[in-house]
Amino acid sequence: MPLNPARTFGYVRVSTEEQVKEGHSLAGQERYLKVWCADEHWPAPTRIFRDEGLSGSDPSRPQLALMVEQLREGDLLVLTHPDRLSRDTEHLLGFLRKISERKVALRFGLLGPEFDPLTEVGRLVVTILVSLSEFFLADMKRKSRIGIEQASIDGIKFGRPPRFFNVVKEKGRDVLVASLELLEIAESRKNGVSLGDLATRYGTNRKQVLRSIAMLAKWDARESPWLMSKAPSKVARRRAPKS
Repeated sequence: MPLNPARTFGYVRVSTEEQVKEGHSLAGQERYLKVWCADEHWPAPTRIFRDEGLSGSDPSRPQLALMVEQLREGDLLVLTHPDRLSRDTEHLLGFLRKISERKVALRFGLLGPEFDPLTEVGRLVVTILVSLSEFFLADMKRKSRIGIEQASIDGIKFGRPPRFFNVVKEKGRDVLVASLELLEIAESRKNGVSLGDLATRYGTNRKQVLRSIAMLAKWDARESPWLMSKAPSKVARRRAPKS
């Protein structure tokens, strides 16, 4: 039976990791929901609630909580995919029960306008989809960590060049090389110059001096060039993506 909601609300969410790795955006989700509502002749969204940089496994998202407070009987809530609502099946089922008790209609763009996720069959299908999403996300994180670890072994560096290192072009590749300043720092340290004096002379601090000298030792011992990533990644710089 066609829906005839009194009001329509939307909810969009994206984690930092999804933005970096998959190119998801809140704006893209919002455009989708607005076009979908227009195509189905539903009221234009009164408001689209946005949680940015938050994981779907986090149940304490501020905009999600605010949305729940504002939903009333006869409203329609639209999302692009069940995993925008939650990546945790227990949290998802609890939310579906709450929505059902308030007599709010719920639709996911992935499943179409006729599919009701608040029925018994609907809850089953949505739970399976979220479980699969949860599985693939965990798999993606494992592969990402393996890739980052292998890149580190291969001498590939992510993000900005380390202090006192420069990036030069060699055979079309961005190669990391120690600067003359760093070589001077290491030589001065060998000759007994204090960390404090070196830090003052080169505009840094003692920890950075020690860190740079240690990195120089690794650079000297390298078996292949240290390459800079062509596409610096926030996820890669964290080394171990948050679960």
